[in-house]
Amino acid sequence: MPWQQVFPGCYERKFDSLEAFYLTVTASTIALEKQHFHVTCTVRFQSLPSVDELRRAWLALRHRYPHIAARPSDDCNGDVPARFVYTVPSTADLEAWMQETLTVVNALAAPSAESLFETFPPTALVKLYFLPHTHELCFRAPHWRLDATSMMCTQDALLQILADGPPSLGELVFDGSEAARLPPSLDEAGGVPQEATPAILRAVEEELSVLKAEGPHLTLPTRPNVLPGTTRRYGFNLPHTSTQQIIAGCKARGLTVTTAAHAALALVMQRYAIHDFDPATRGRPGGKFTGLVSVDLHKYLPAPWNEPATAASPYHSGIPISVDLDVARDFSAIAASLTPVYARNLGQDSPRNLFTILAEYERQCTALLAVPPPDPLRRPAHAELSSIGIIDRHVRPQYEGVGVGGRNSKTYTLEDWWIASEMTGRYLQMRLWTWNGQMHLGVNYNEAFHEATFVEAFVAEWRDVFVENIVV
Repeated sequence: MPWQQVFPGCYERKFDSLEAFYLTVTASTIALEKQHFHVTCTVRFQSLPSVDELRRAWLALRHRYPHIAARPSDDCNGDVPARFVYTVPSTADLEAWMQETLTVVNALAAPSAESLFETFPPTALVKLYFLPHTHELCFRAPHWRLDATSMMCTQDALLQILADGPPSLGELVFDGSEAARLPPSLDEAGGVPQEATPAILRAVEEELSVLKAEGPHLTLPTRPNVLPGTTRRYGFNLPHTSTQQIIAGCKARGLTVTTAAHAALALVMQRYAIHDFDPATRGRPGGKFTGLVSVDLHKYLPAPWNEPATAASPYHSGIPISVDLDVARDFSAIAASLTPVYARNLGQDSPRNLFTILAEYERQCTALLAVPPPDPLRRPAHAELSSIGIIDRHVRPQYEGVGVGGRNSKTYTLEDWWIASEMTGRYLQMRLWTWNGQMHLGVNYNEAFHEATFVEAFVAEWRDVFVENIVV
């Protein structure tokens, strides 16, 4: 359903299938003061903006992307809110929103954005945290509000506003005209059918079949805890030379960097994994490497919803994969098995048009998650890859202002960029991206289920297997 004005100054729309999926996942962890998949994205400045400049830029970002100020409704469908609500703000409303969503953090409250990430409480809002003592700016949002691409697009816009010289409150008009910039849901933008025809039901069954197939499925051994603890982030940047060698090696093999990294991950997973939760099978060859691949759907949408200026909404999904390691036994064979997955055009009917089945697909994924295993220690515990690509396409290492409207412009240089998500599950969320000429390999994990020494060794081995199979 599109945004509709329900009374003067108030606009609403229902949550779509993807948002409902993430809201359901979130609802299952809120009671634990956790928020699964909550996204945190941080930049570190070389030189700082002032707090006043940041406040004005944050308000200008709200004007450009009013969606970041929309709120979930109080009424619910089951355990999740029913609708998004955007209200045209008064001056007092804007100040209250600023106080609620923009926080200046001192060194006593959090020594770094890293420590802040580990202690964030749940929230339904898009928030910004400024740490002057570490020169860090930390963006935070639930995954049902922003995905990695939309997070980077809003980040890029804020940084450019700062560089150009942020406008004053008097230059921004909040009169309801900004509601025209509220983005549609993925279901609306992608023309997703809401009714499940027999053909759609068959296609969804085919899409999910690899997740429902008989094993043996590989899983990582985990610590025997039931409740999640603190989410941790670990990783490292490869040197510029190594990054270029990997990119060249992938091109020479006819592989994307993501495909090659995923093949290396499957090999490392096999070395550590057990089959169907049986500890006696640790390290045994073979089995099925099963999981989900994150897919960015922004590029498939019609203009203007495929453009950065309108991208402040989650337009993505995940598709199942399964590699039979009894058949694909080495790096080349695994990469060959994964290549069609990453080459798939999700807007075409062969093998399935994801947009045609998306609403029913998300509903069935939600239903699958709602059925807990008989033993909570047997929840999925594999290594899953999220490849974000080349970050510079969205967030540049340097922002030069152009002095819009006679305002004082500046140049801001960024020294670091990272993204992470809160994890309450037993699996490892592996991370891959390239920024400022350096490739990053990393992971988000929950310390209740994995020891830091194991995770660090796992990521290091992933890097080594990746490099040794690609760099000649």
